[in-house]
Amino acid sequence: MCSASLVSRLDPPKQVAPRNAYLVGTGIAALAAAAYLVKEGGLSGPNIVLFEQMELFGGSLDAHGNPKDGYVMRGGRMFEERFNCTYDLLSFIPSIADPMKSAKDELMEFHQEFFWNDRARLVSGGQIVDVSDLGFRERDRLDLIALCATPESVLDIRTIQDWFEPHFFRSNFWFIWSTTFAFAPWHSAIEFKRYCLRFLHLFSTIDTMAGIYRTQFNQFDAMVRPIVAWLKARGVRLEMGAEVTDIDVVIEGGQKTATRLHYRQGGEDRVIDLAEQDLVFVTNGSMTSDTSYGSMDTVSGAEYDAKWRFVGTLGTSGCQESRLRVPRRLRFQDRPVQMGILHSHGGRFELLRPARSLFRQQSRQGRTGNDQRLQLAPDRRP
Repeated sequence: MCSASLVSRLDPPKQVAPRNAYLVGTGIAALAAAAYLVKEGGLSGPNIVLFEQMELFGGSLDAHGNPKDGYVMRGGRMFEERFNCTYDLLSFIPSIADPMKSAKDELMEFHQEFFWNDRARLVSGGQIVDVSDLGFRERDRLDLIALCATPESVLDIRTIQDWFEPHFFRSNFWFIWSTTFAFAPWHSAIEFKRYCLRFLHLFSTIDTMAGIYRTQFNQFDAMVRPIVAWLKARGVRLEMGAEVTDIDVVIEGGQKTATRLHYRQGGEDRVIDLAEQDLVFVTNGSMTSDTSYGSMDTVSGAEYDAKWRFVGTLGTSGCQESRLRVPRRLRFQDRPVQMGILHSHGGRFELLRPARSLFRQQSRQGRTGNDQRLQLAPDRRP
């Protein structure tokens, strides 16, 4: 049992309307959505269904294995004090180790006892580098400030190396930031800006990582299992081995609504007709899609994940141009259903379309008109 204050938060509001909710995937986004549909959306647990292509739930947070064959954990998250949405979710989920505590309390207590304090953030030539000095020149600072102030519509398809001078990529800051968040110079300047703005408050502790929090166990056991247990206790259904292959979509007046959901389970193709009041949530892709495994004796093979086939099918509905060569399915039926997208890793359906050729041509030639007007840093190509 949880504490009295925790139990009071678990009581769901009264059902606002009889409706079903269907969620594609069982990653942290879909699990969180299902939890809030119960807690704050007024839906009954048995009316919520999550479809998982694999036989293991958790998406990227799928730690599993055994001593003989080894262990695998494809994804993980570093927390810090501003993970407000995550902490709110974990605040009403009982801990897997102590049901009298919430998963949030468990995480916070563990951080207080075992806080992060790196003493060798960077090493060069066998020697620890003093990274209290981030290695910026004045130009680097100005370019970083300008990037954070520039609208994304202006940055568009620029890369990080289009924006900064070569010295920036030799600074201690770049070595720390790029290895922490997996950035390369040719990655999106927009994504780099988003991370800088999101984690700006960590700059002062970037040399020790003291601002980073960790869960007591791996995040599958510390987060995913407790959330799934909470959902199942309320009757939420997890359909395992169920691959969603398509969703019939009606587009009217710029509004996308779903009318039918197609999935394959147990070797059979199945269809769900969606009622007008039903909800459909889609996580569009995964940061660990196309994962393949090797060993000390074998090379990992290339695999094409079914998730991308599904996202590609949705992305081409109503779109004449697409980089993905997939069938275009668009059916017009009478019963619309609200359709939501849970953005995964900053992705959008629009990103499946080719970038605007006009801007691409302008960026090759140099500044755009907006760049000149704002007097921002010009393109810097390697």
